[in-house]
Amino acid sequence: MAVLALTALAVGVVGLLLPFPVQPTEATSMTFSSDTTITSNQTIGPGETWTINLDATLVIDSGVTLTNEGTIINRGTFEAYYFGTINNLSGGTINSTGRIDNLGTINNFSGGTINSTGDIINESESEAIINNSGTINNSGNIQNSEIEDAINNLSGGTITNSGNIRNSGSFLNEGTIDSGGVVFNAGTINNLAGFIQTSGTIENDGLINSSAVLNFGFVNNRADGIINFFGIDNHISVENIGTIESEGIINISGRVLNDPGGDIGNDGNIIINAGGSIDNEESAFINNGGGMAIKSGGRLDNGGNINNGNIINNEGNINNEGNINNEGNINNAFSIISNGTIDNTGTITNEIDFDSSITIGAGGIFSNEGTVNNFGTITVECSGSLVNLGTLTGNPVVNNPCAKPTIEGLLGEIEHLNISASLKNSLSAPLNQALALLADDNPNNDNALCGKLNAFVNHVNAKSGRGLTPEQAEALLEEASSIKDGLGC
Repeated sequence: MAVLALTALAVGVVGLLLPFPVQPTEATSMTFSSDTTITSNQTIGPGETWTINLDATLVIDSGVTLTNEGTIINRGTFEAYYFGTINNLSGGTINSTGRIDNLGTINNFSGGTINSTGDIINESESEAIINNSGTINNSGNIQNSEIEDAINNLSGGTITNSGNIRNSGSFLNEGTIDSGGVVFNAGTINNLAGFIQTSGTIENDGLINSSAVLNFGFVNNRADGIINFFGIDNHISVENIGTIESEGIINISGRVLNDPGGDIGNDGNIIINAGGSIDNEESAFINNGGGMAIKSGGRLDNGGNINNGNIINNEGNINNEGNINNEGNINNAFSIISNGTIDNTGTITNEIDFDSSITIGAGGIFSNEGTVNNFGTITVECSGSLVNLGTLTGNPVVNNPCAKPTIEGLLGEIEHLNISASLKNSLSAPLNQALALLADDNPNNDNALCGKLNAFVNHVNAKSGRGLTPEQAEALLEEASSIKDGLGC
């Protein structure tokens, strides 16, 4: 390999001690057509261009720094040797269709740009480092090869990937990564102060620590993979509009939002820790074929669909407004509140020695064709229902009947309506008269009592659409009808 040493010469001309010809595109621009090593610090100024031709290799030697404020065009191989440094400053551009080998350090500063359709290989027996505060656009391959090697996307830095990123070392993101390509991780990705958006694929065999991810694509957490989602200031740790499949471990200590159309499939272990939560939105799916644990202080809010074919252990809170289909085991040691549907053909156990409770709220349906072991409390509220076609053992189910409407309650509702004061008074008058008749304990007044309620009904009908909205009138008439039925009117 030839050795290149650049020295300062006369104005407007650069003298070069070169063992090969150079075809400059400008006075200080250079073209490398054979293997060359830079042995002293050099600067490519604004407007200058260095071109590395196909089959040529340009090496930045150990202890040497190349500073770029112009343009580097790489069609061959561009290498930072051990302890060599490439600094791409603001306004500097590296366009590479060839190979960039980094055994030393590459610093892409704010305002600097690296465009690569070839290979960027970060690999050293000691420590190869790429620090990015500018922009890296990759449609080729970025490889962070060894456990000692590091890629640091620092604050303000952006990496746009439409190719492949393979990480076996350390990958720190404090900036933005926008990937429509593929990210293969067998090392460690720390994304605790940055943002990752993917419409492509993330394949994880390593460790991912993350606090801000927007997924439109596919995240595959393999059997040896671990993903830790952390929460910062109650912000969303992960927003999923695509698919997350896991055969490994996912620890959730922040907020995971599974948007409509999102799909989380678990054949490994999902652990929702204290302060962590999954919000499963309408038309979203969680398919659990592995283990899911909601720890004390954790929460699972469901407005979509949860299909459980294995085990869900709950020490926190499950709030259901959607559908839970259980063919496996749900072990509850704290609280399940459902205003949606629970279909059980497996086993649900309300654990013993805990304040375990399952509450079926208004409009909620609990259909059991499997086994329910109730060592805690199962409460069915007004308008909720429990249909048992299977086995239900343990403590009896508590059924809370609907409270009967009262004249006092109806008066209270009128007082809170957004209507004129005069209309409130005229609506309340027959009801107050009815209360007075009830208070005298004279059964001979029953007919008069019913007459007062009928007068109220007639008045509401007359004011519907004229002081009362149709919805307000309908609610008042429905409650009055229940009161009349209760009094035998």
